[in-house]
Amino acid sequence: MNKPQIAERLAKQTGLSVNRAMKVLNALFSTRKGKGMVLSELEAGREFRIAGFGTFSIKKRKARLGRNPKTGERIKIPPRRYIVFHAGAGTKGRIAD
Repeated sequence: MNKPQIAERLAKQTGLSVNRAMKVLNALFSTRKGKGMVLSELEAGREFRIAGFGTFSIKKRKARLGRNPKTGERIKIPPRRYIVFHAGAGTKGRIAD
């Protein structure tokens, strides 16, 4: 399912126009700097929690040594941050059935 399809379904379920539903989705999930609520919270170092559904958060991976698989040469892999999602009880319950 892509964003326009989600907007259409959201519009049908809520009575919003498709245009308004797309604005809601963009307000939540936009990847543009300072626009999407989810990424703005994560960038600020906070979790984004939707009760019963799940939690988005940031984890940090330390710098480490690795190997170039082509040459076998040892390389330094820099530290980085990455997004994790932990499913909530409601989400886990529906998928497990």
